[in-house]
Amino acid sequence: MNDSTLMAVLDHLAGLSGSVPGLLAFWLLHREALDVGWADPWPRRLAVWREHPDPDGRERALLMEPPEAGVGAHVPFL
Repeated sequence: MNDSTLMAVLDHLAGLSGSVPGLLAFWLLHREALDVGWADPWPRRLAVWREHPDPDGRERALLMEPPEAGVGAHVPFL
């Protein structure tokens, strides 16, 4: 999936109500961020999710600790 498609999917999911779309979007964000080593734009995307209105998605984002350079991220997720 190219970056612009992924961003469009994340934006669409973020706009849907309920926990499932938010958690799915966060899972996609997390996987892609790990795949690219947390390069931009993923830290900014995580910051946006930390302000998300859905409490479950927001909680996952708040619990996520992006890694130091070269170290994997810790996420209490799935």
